[in-house]
Amino acid sequence: MMIKVDRSPFPIPDRVNVKKVGTSAHEEFLKALAALEAGTPFSSGDFKAYSNKKVREALIELFNGKCAYCESPHAASGDVDIEHYRPKSKVAENDDHPGYWWLAGDWHNLVMSCTHCNQNRTLEVIAFVPDEEATEEAAGQVTVIKKTVGKLDAFPTLDETWVTEHGIPMSQEKPFLIDPTITDPQTCLDYVFHENEFCTIFGIDPEGRGARSIEILGLNRRLLTETRFLRQLTLQSHAQQISNALNVLNGLGDAPDPALKSFAMQTIDTALDALWDEGSDDRIFAGMCRSFYQQQLARVDDVLGR
Repeated sequence: MMIKVDRSPFPIPDRVNVKKVGTSAHEEFLKALAALEAGTPFSSGDFKAYSNKKVREALIELFNGKCAYCESPHAASGDVDIEHYRPKSKVAENDDHPGYWWLAGDWHNLVMSCTHCNQNRTLEVIAFVPDEEATEEAAGQVTVIKKTVGKLDAFPTLDETWVTEHGIPMSQEKPFLIDPTITDPQTCLDYVFHENEFCTIFGIDPEGRGARSIEILGLNRRLLTETRFLRQLTLQSHAQQISNALNVLNGLGDAPDPALKSFAMQTIDTALDALWDEGSDDRIFAGMCRSFYQQQLARVDDVLGR
């Protein structure tokens, strides 16, 4: 569920190189700026540079054929959108904001998103409160609610202040929504691996960026949590191998058979290596797999006292 993605190795497609004179994005920027200075209205439909096959292909490659937010593979998530991290025409939380029109054709503001994360839809969402955040009665309870989720024009900030004009450094903003090309999502998100049909996600950062991103994007929508659970079953098969090997080690006593001990340790290392590979950038729900791996590694270290 959302992993850090590095843009730097990928060349900027010319069409969305807004700083390069003569490109489609630069020309659209100049037209919008001239219209703004002349007091002439323009609309989001005036920005078309980003809506291009080559740009789409570059974004698909950048995000490993997955949604930048939920990591669903495009074939499984249905239609996909070229999404503006900062919305181009308006901001839902600020009626006076004109939208980040100057970033409409900027490569660094574009991500690949499934339609479920990007568009407003009323869906079934799993409401789960982690044990450490719940009352004794509510701890670990899972409920299903209907809720309108999806980013669309949402762009809340931590201090409710926004950059509203081009030319001002975007670093002055403090977005709630995680941009996986800038922030490592693992610093904001973690997972609960339920024994039933769900695998849910929750926020862990003190600022609440993880929790707000989950809420806006609907990262605990029912179908998504069920699909994550199917992925979890594969991970659990490796975890079972670890459990079996740990049981063998625990039963060896004070004079263990060297060959049996070596076999058990090799089994643990092989299973951990397999879990590590499951978290490769190109794998489905790599963020979830990495969290599962860390939990299993911590379990092994605790049992073995290493």
